[in-house]
Amino acid sequence: MNFWRPFPFVRLLIPYAAGIVLHELHALGLIWPMALSLLATTVFLIAHFGSAIPVLYVPYCKSAALLIFMGCLGFGLTYSFDERHYTDYFKYQEGKYIIIRINSQPLQKAKSLLVDAVVLGTGDTIFKKSRGNLRLYLQNKEKTTLHYGDELLLLRKAIKPVPSIQNPYEFDLKLFLHRINIHHQAYLNNQQWIPINRNSGHSIFRISLSLQQYLQQVYTQYIINSQHKGIIEAIVFGYRNDLDKAVITAYSRTGIIHVLAVSGLH
Repeated sequence: MNFWRPFPFVRLLIPYAAGIVLHELHALGLIWPMALSLLATTVFLIAHFGSAIPVLYVPYCKSAALLIFMGCLGFGLTYSFDERHYTDYFKYQEGKYIIIRINSQPLQKAKSLLVDAVVLGTGDTIFKKSRGNLRLYLQNKEKTTLHYGDELLLLRKAIKPVPSIQNPYEFDLKLFLHRINIHHQAYLNNQQWIPINRNSGHSIFRISLSLQQYLQQVYTQYIINSQHKGIIEAIVFGYRNDLDKAVITAYSRTGIIHVLAVSGLH
């Protein structure tokens, strides 16, 4: 096993990645990885400080314990990333309304605005702090201008789980959203949402979005072909509003739409 010695990071990365994959494949709880990590830590400490293990087997015991610990760490961190495992996840709370904050640059679609949002609270008249992420399609007949950091009040009943794909060869939006911790979406008409606060997001993200808008102006100035500009914007910083429908169709039919969907700031 000497060939592993020059690559200690790889030796730790493999069980860590295996723990992540195991979490995605099996809906297991957090008890067994915690128990395994505690056992691995105990074995490591005994091998390092104690004398109960023969000297010949000490390096193997320490290595095995460390690899098991890294696998449990990967599983545990992936488990904690999924907000559905927390009691304050918005679906477990009561209330007719939800307060959200826009967490992305709104994209103008044919009949709606597309935004990703983080849940701030749920309730009726008194709101309880909640967590969760949503993908929202907002009907905007009033032409209300929305920006990153704006807070909205939503009607909760419109929020549904992201549906599974019907065609096994199409882009798996549910899986893509799952990997960025979004599990619910909503199509809201003008009567189901209202803005209640402006510019409440992080200043660093507002600055980055301002830089993105500046780059869009630069691309508009120097890239004459609109199709090329739309593709570059999608790949560089995830802005897809300027993508030509023919381009989207072509990428979808060839099965590489993820090149445009999973890119840039996303």
